[in-house]
Amino acid sequence: MQSNLLTILLVDDEIEDLTLMEHALSGHGYRVITSMNAQNALQRFGQHSVDLLVTDISLPGRNGCALATELLSLSPALKVLFVSGHVGAEVCRFYGIFGFRPSLLAKAIFNR
Repeated sequence: MQSNLLTILLVDDEIEDLTLMEHALSGHGYRVITSMNAQNALQRFGQHSVDLLVTDISLPGRNGCALATELLSLSPALKVLFVSGHVGAEVCRFYGIFGFRPSLLAKAIFNR
């Protein structure tokens, strides 16, 4: 039996954010594959059929914009959603990525 679940590759180096987003997305019926860095995300991408990349922009090593660019070169139909604690989609321009118009979801910052 073939699954029609949307598969999401979720990349964030903050374990709390990664866990929260994973639970929220899987709780809504999505198949979620997680990674805490771009290198591991590239490996996981090669092992699965991924429909959507959800990635933090600020990652150690290779940033989320560079990761998205590389994955889009492998799979042009891939959808990409960036999450960031930084302000606005201009963050990708800061990282020197100009090849696509990013979708951006801002991380909320809560005082504890």
